[in-house]
Amino acid sequence: MSGSSTGEDPHGVQPARWAVGPPAPKVFAWLARATSLAILILVGHWVHVTLGGVGVHPQPLPDGSGNDTGKLFNWHPILMTLGFAVFMVEALLTYQAPLLASLPRETRKRIHWSCHLAAILCLSLGLIAVLQSHRLKLPVPMPDWYSPHSYLGLTALVLLSLQFAFGAYAYLWPRLSLPQRMALGPLHRYLGAATWLAGLGAIATGLQEKITFMQMSKVVTGAALYGPAVRVPAAVLVLLVVLAALVLYFQVPPPAKQTGAVAVGADGSGAGGGAASTQGLLRGGAPALSGDEAYEDEEAARHRAY
Repeated sequence: MSGSSTGEDPHGVQPARWAVGPPAPKVFAWLARATSLAILILVGHWVHVTLGGVGVHPQPLPDGSGNDTGKLFNWHPILMTLGFAVFMVEALLTYQAPLLASLPRETRKRIHWSCHLAAILCLSLGLIAVLQSHRLKLPVPMPDWYSPHSYLGLTALVLLSLQFAFGAYAYLWPRLSLPQRMALGPLHRYLGAATWLAGLGAIATGLQEKITFMQMSKVVTGAALYGPAVRVPAAVLVLLVVLAALVLYFQVPPPAKQTGAVAVGADGSGAGGGAASTQGLLRGGAPALSGDEAYEDEEAARHRAY
């Protein structure tokens, strides 16, 4: 290893960084998409086989004493999974790891907000499905908002709607100035990830709540407790953790490029002169960049400003 290489990487960490990041390897994005698809397939299978499928109208009970709105309710887990575990995943990945690396940034932006819009549509329909299944239930309608899961899911939906409105105002129309967009970018990404995690939590608590109801009503007892009715949702919960780990790794910033130190004294002066010292302070104490590197860094920041 040459002397310059030793100076740039004195501890020999670059080979490991190249293998696992940050930044996250692109293969992690495909693993995340595969995990997202697996979650949707498992939830769909569970709804079809264990819960009896979906429908748009209540089914009269054989004895005429009321109706069964279960198939109307069953749209709820499918649509919520589609919104949070599929569309929002693609929205979070599309900037750092798009389906095609050659996609221009404007196309990535359109995919980003289109996926969020599709997620909001799915989640809204899922909310309507569960509310209608409660209110159309006969002979006695079911109450709304009776569990912690209900409030967690509603919180996630409200946060997503606010985040979408904020992002549309800041980055689409009327669009804030470039410095404002650059300043808001990290906050926008952070709130988006936090909202998404709330949505995954709502999926997990919803599945657990449904299984608990089935156990309490004796629909799942005995050997069935160890069968697909319970094991499939259990697998989904594990995959939700895997999905969160894969997607959030793309939100980890890459390590700062070290280009040389700037000694800043107590009076604010430095070895690199007043301009270099000021630049170092403005960069949070990071080493000052040369003219060309500073220009490239500014251009990269402009591209990151949505």
